[in-house]
Amino acid sequence: MMVSKLDGHRAIEHGGEMDGFTSDLICYPDDKLTVVVLNNLSGEPQPISMKLAAVAHGERVILPSDRKEVAVSASTLAKYVGTYYDMTPGYNLVITLEDGHLVAQATAGTGGYKEPKQTLIGESETAFFQKQGEREYQFQLNDKGEITSVLCDLAGHKSAAIRK
Repeated sequence: MMVSKLDGHRAIEHGGEMDGFTSDLICYPDDKLTVVVLNNLSGEPQPISMKLAAVAHGERVILPSDRKEVAVSASTLAKYVGTYYDMTPGYNLVITLEDGHLVAQATAGTGGYKEPKQTLIGESETAFFQKQGEREYQFQLNDKGEITSVLCDLAGHKSAAIRK
């Protein structure tokens, strides 16, 4: 069980996997809300449970089929390359430019753990989404046009990573 805050709501979460079945449970005790997703097909249940919880909390949810790809210039993409710190406690986000696309990879701790790289697709000059998966990225600029952070949204769970 993991206890955390998801978008300002106290949450208790647990997921599981066994013999071709996966599950995710998120309990929001203060909101008297529990979301359970059971899955016997391919795919991860957590993005589904996060989106269901977001809908129950009155948030707007964008489905992958609603996304529209836009071309973003190579010079704009290059500005986003770098490391963004503390996406979630202990995790950083490394953004690289590969084959004309931004690529995101979460890394953790000093042990060198790295999640698989994910290709990002432009939705605007500052907004991107993963080609596979449920993460969205919104790059934040200061008054001078410098990139200061990126807001990450994983199926309704939002966190900010700071560029140093």
